[in-house]
Amino acid sequence: MTERPTERRSRYLSEEMLFESLLALAEKCPSRWADFPLGRRLMYLRVRAGLNQRELAAGAAVSQGQVVRAEGGRDIRWSTLERLFGALGLRPLVLPVRVE
Repeated sequence: MTERPTERRSRYLSEEMLFESLLALAEKCPSRWADFPLGRRLMYLRVRAGLNQRELAAGAAVSQGQVVRAEGGRDIRWSTLERLFGALGLRPLVLPVRVE
């Protein structure tokens, strides 16, 4: 099924409005969460979901070592982050934030 030009345009406008809203939210984000390392955020969300590292790894179809690396702040692939956050029912999102 193909989209009509008006449907496509309204979808893009909605995405643009969402992006602007997310940027505004990032600006207002409490510094303690914004400065929280990504790996620590992942760990917090995993624990909050009641999962251990092995369970998260199984749900994301990655090794437990990759969970350890991600939570430890080591370099990992974006696709691995997508899998890990996806197993938690989330999607990773990178937002630019002004550096003061």
